[in-house]
Amino acid sequence: MGIYLLLCLLLVALPTSAQLSVGTNGMTVLPNTTVSVDGLTLTPSLSLSVTNNSLQRTSTPVTGNPSIPCN
Repeated sequence: MGIYLLLCLLLVALPTSAQLSVGTNGMTVLPNTTVSVDGLTLTPSLSLSVTNNSLQRTSTPVTGNPSIPCN
């Protein structure tokens, strides 16, 4: 019984990290690489660099023809 308690305490003490971390220089998604974050899925055909942007999740539909510009 003591060994199970010790294992549980060790598992709780392990450091964890996010599945996606973006530094101050932004992130680059290589061509034909799929990235999925919170329901948004991107598979760019060209190299995509994302810097100085923010994503907001809302339940309000976007009108018009929304797109993500690629430079």
